[in-house]
Amino acid sequence: MEIIEIIIKSVAAGVAAAGFGILFNVPQRTIAPIVILGAVGGLVKFGTMHFGTGIVFASFLAATMIGVLSI
Repeated sequence: MEIIEIIIKSVAAGVAAAGFGILFNVPQRTIAPIVILGAVGGLVKFGTMHFGTGIVFASFLAATMIGVLSI
């Protein structure tokens, strides 16, 4: 997986997170942070998987990062 592919997947994760936010009718002012946190989560997940980590541990790291940043 190349770096550009990781970036594209992380942007897609941000767009998907925004889609879920819109689906669940969150306030308009929270859409931008949702996109950013979704993209960061995707970047952490796919970035760690690029270095040979399994999907379970990569998802754990991404969820932990999202939780820490959302405080």
